[in-house]
Amino acid sequence: MLPSVMAVFAILSCTSGETPAVQVTLTDKWLQYVKHVGAGWVQDMLEHITFPDISGDVDILIGHVDYTLSGIRITKCDLPEPVVEFYQQPTGLKTSIVGLSAALVGGWSTRFGLIHDGGSFDMAILSVSLTSVVQLGRDPEG
Repeated sequence: MLPSVMAVFAILSCTSGETPAVQVTLTDKWLQYVKHVGAGWVQDMLEHITFPDISGDVDILIGHVDYTLSGIRITKCDLPEPVVEFYQQPTGLKTSIVGLSAALVGGWSTRFGLIHDGGSFDMAILSVSLTSVVQLGRDPEG
């Protein structure tokens, strides 16, 4: 499969003219292959992400509390194989993932006047379902 992908990229780099283009036909077999390879790649990448810090404040009856969540990272991710299919309205691809679970760790700190506190947290997110639709189409020039 890799040689055919490299051939497509070679053709793309050689196109020229007033309106260069390459037409590619997506088959269900190709779609299932990309789904399988892509799911493994995404799962590997998710375990190397560190999220940006989250800061905010909350007003309570007796004052104002500032908080920060920092160093949030994914320690484990169970990414079930997605369902990828052609979607008719609008024309495109529909991807669904059911049963996504992740474990996160990070640090927290709060400030309430002269009182400061902080620590670490472990969090589990269980049974998340995601659906996305990517629309494929043509511009006015084809």
